[in-house]
Amino acid sequence: MSFSPHMEAFQPCYNTGVQLWEHLKQRVAVAITEGRQRREAIRSPEDLAVHVKRMRDYFLDCIGGLPESSGAVPLVLERGEIYQDQFVIRKILLETRPSVWASVNLYLPRKREKKLPAILFLCGHSVHGKGEPRYQAICQLLVQQGHAVLALDPTGQGERLNYYDPPTRRTHVRPATGDHEYSGFQCLLHGQNLSRYMLHDAIRAIDYLSAHPEIDSARIGITGASGGGAQTALMMLVEPRLAAAAPATFISSRQAIFNSGSAQDAEQIWSGFTAHGYDHADLLAAFAPKPLCILSVTSDFFPIEGTRDTLMDARRFWEMHQANDLSGVEDRSPHLYTQALGGAAAAFFNRCFLARPGVVPAKINALLPSSLWCTRIGQIRDEFANACTIHLENKREFLKGAGNSKAAVDFLRKAVFQHRHPVDGNLRITGSNTEASLRFRTSFWWSQSGLINSGIMIDRADVDDGGPVTLAVWTDGTSAIGDHEEWIRQEVDDGRSVWVLNLTGMGSIEPHPFNINPDLKGEFGTFFRICDDLVSLGDSLAAMRTYDILRAIDVLPEWGRPGVDSPLRIYGHGSAGIYAFLAASLDSRLVFTQWCDPLPPYAALITSEFYEDYDIKSYIVPGLVALADWSDLADYHHQQHQIDEESSCRTAF
Repeated sequence: MSFSPHMEAFQPCYNTGVQLWEHLKQRVAVAITEGRQRREAIRSPEDLAVHVKRMRDYFLDCIGGLPESSGAVPLVLERGEIYQDQFVIRKILLETRPSVWASVNLYLPRKREKKLPAILFLCGHSVHGKGEPRYQAICQLLVQQGHAVLALDPTGQGERLNYYDPPTRRTHVRPATGDHEYSGFQCLLHGQNLSRYMLHDAIRAIDYLSAHPEIDSARIGITGASGGGAQTALMMLVEPRLAAAAPATFISSRQAIFNSGSAQDAEQIWSGFTAHGYDHADLLAAFAPKPLCILSVTSDFFPIEGTRDTLMDARRFWEMHQANDLSGVEDRSPHLYTQALGGAAAAFFNRCFLARPGVVPAKINALLPSSLWCTRIGQIRDEFANACTIHLENKREFLKGAGNSKAAVDFLRKAVFQHRHPVDGNLRITGSNTEASLRFRTSFWWSQSGLINSGIMIDRADVDDGGPVTLAVWTDGTSAIGDHEEWIRQEVDDGRSVWVLNLTGMGSIEPHPFNINPDLKGEFGTFFRICDDLVSLGDSLAAMRTYDILRAIDVLPEWGRPGVDSPLRIYGHGSAGIYAFLAASLDSRLVFTQWCDPLPPYAALITSEFYEDYDIKSYIVPGLVALADWSDLADYHHQQHQIDEESSCRTAF
């Protein structure tokens, strides 16, 4: 007999659908307030220099540092030219790192006598990368002013698809945002960030421009929109050779972006950056007193309110240098690098580098993206059999590491406990129902300040106190009790009670949707956003849910159960079983007995080119695998307890 649906889900008498949002909002607000106070304490250029160095050092550390270059100047392969009336486009391949090839287009005015100022153009998330018509239009506008323009294909876009398969000429992962998320997750799991590779490509492009005989290395600027605007802002932090910058459709503020509910891409989520109080205003401050123009649109998903607040916040850093070259330009548009913003960028760079106003371009005529290819059929992986992808680079970095299980347990313990605010659990037993010889008792308690967990205790209906307790952790918690009826009955027949746990955001205490994706666990959906917010706060959902299990043990005596003082069994099923496994690694009160259908080892998620990515961010503690895999912690379990070797479900450690 199957359990009735009403036994599978219940709601505590609190609005648990908003508790995660409120929890994150409070933490973000506290961090941002502390960061603002630190910025307000900056009183001089010397103070600012100290602040920026501290931020730069932290940022580089949190993304895993920058990769090593293979030489002072990238190896250059020229692949032809396209002549237009006013300019020429050179098609070039740059080897930014060993076997890493970046496809670029160098726009040069047809008439040039002196060394030229140059603009590095960084593309947003478009499939065609540098070949995207609207990006071509901005590059043509700038080159017709008299600037050289270097347009760079980002990894995962244009000719640089990481998951392109040469034999079939198909890509197995959606380009641009899909590619970045897929490879970016593997970087995050390793404790690094995709932006380390993207920034390094951009820095190597500056190396190329600085050494170019037709370029004035003292007059190099940068611009880009959306994802390219994000990379532009980070280049302002890490690349001192830039003389002027115009990031477009990215600059806002962390609070405004949080409030919007919008998700961001992997290369824009920097571990602990928000926790340390750093904000977009700090990225602007890092560029003071150099000329900076913030380009924005009023209907962006990067909220315009945040853009305006950030400009006001940052202006005094130019004033303390007796400079006033911080400006902002707005266009009434959705999220686009519009022609109006392109015109503003042209006027800005003309003033900075050419000391003259903008000129009306002769003609803007976007070419077919394929005509700008630097490779024969449009993909680096077709051109070079040994071309290195982000997956391979990250895998190579990961395999350099050496395991240390004790250090991993210490790392995990810190991750689980460092951001928690414990309160009394105050267990509430809210209801009881008997069905098919079993008793179901609903309950909830406080795991930490502002966050409720809940669960259902299941035992024999004819026994007052039930038997020794087995904690059960699986995907969707009490909402999925019916999927585990056979196992539950087996435990109860063995004289045990089963406590099915809803950890934070799980089962009947799922959050309300934060954004437009109705699939809470889908790409860019609610849990995607929650996990990214926690990463920016130096935390993770996996660490939080592991803590929840330990708090459940603390409140268990309030049930008045027998066997509470002896080691408790804990059972895991599916990917969510990782929380049970990690909790048992930290607490000797738990005996981890079974894990059916386990999550793959973290190392497999890094070393395999392809992996199952649905809701995958919910199950990782970023950086743990750099010390030891979760599967390496099995020895710890065996040292602490005797595990039932006959279990048919137990994972092969």
